[in-house]
Amino acid sequence: MPRKDIGNSRCTRRDLLIAAGLGSILTESSPLMGAGLLRKPTLGGTFLQPLNETRTWSREQWLGLFQQLARLRLSRLIIQWVESDGMKFYEAGTAPHLPVLQTILELAAQTKIQVMVGLLHDSAYWQAVGRDPGQVREYFAARESRTVSIINAVLPIVSAHHHFGGWFMTEEIDDINWQEPAPAAILQSYLHRVTGYLRLVTPDATIAISGFANSNSPPARLRSFWQELLGAVPTIGIVMFQDGIGARKLTLGQLPAYFASLRAATRYTGRRLWSVVEIFEQTAGTPLDTNPFAAVAAPFPRVLEQMQLGAGYASELIAFTAFDYMLSAANAPARTLQTSYSAYLGQ
Repeated sequence: MPRKDIGNSRCTRRDLLIAAGLGSILTESSPLMGAGLLRKPTLGGTFLQPLNETRTWSREQWLGLFQQLARLRLSRLIIQWVESDGMKFYEAGTAPHLPVLQTILELAAQTKIQVMVGLLHDSAYWQAVGRDPGQVREYFAARESRTVSIINAVLPIVSAHHHFGGWFMTEEIDDINWQEPAPAAILQSYLHRVTGYLRLVTPDATIAISGFANSNSPPARLRSFWQELLGAVPTIGIVMFQDGIGARKLTLGQLPAYFASLRAATRYTGRRLWSVVEIFEQTAGTPLDTNPFAAVAAPFPRVLEQMQLGAGYASELIAFTAFDYMLSAANAPARTLQTSYSAYLGQ
């Protein structure tokens, strides 16, 4: 993204963004206030999206990846799902490999990384939630049944590991499909029941959910929506807000207003707000074209702007995803981003 001077001043757009972020820190309490504004923002963790090929990785491959995460000081791993379209990542893969979930939890203990476990991914989700309320209700009823079955299957696995760091609800909550009262009530009821079951079987586990905004939805509406949802679902403890920069849903100029709305909603309801930093740059797919989604690692200066903005509002920064856009040895942009971020850490 090119930088432009504003008027005749020598301030760059990046300088103004940083100033805006610092201004919000000075006027409202923030995690950075306790650091005396001296601590530079860093990524605290990353997502992982398990795929079919993930089940074939050797223990040595997994160990190498975990060691890289540790070197980058990423102390939290969020497995976005443990079942995707019938593919179960908590069951054994091709012999002699261990189940993905068990392998991750064992290596997390060795490298002192906390693991948050996501549940069900369904590629038909977005199509299903855009239907009429009766069909949405039927979809969530079936989804709830499958999700509870997954919880029961993975519970013995996660309960045996001290580095299990809680649950991640895989339903990404957008700001378009739930504006009408009927679908919003269906969503709230579903989340209340599933998270209630999670609280029953794991009373002390954190429960998180993520959401994102589209630039055609005003920040005030986003605040009221999340405030109502969190009030209806008291078991959710963390909201992870996807910053939308990599997917081109928001711009760096728009992002502070949306962060502020989410922070207001989470403060009002006593929840934590984390930022999901999209460290990629989309190259294909909606809204660019009709091709399948494709992306490359973003340039570090842009990622740094995202981190600086997010740190003014959120208590933790989570990369999406280091595995795809930092740790891919065969990918030149990913190697460049990893090198730049390592240098930023002083390594």
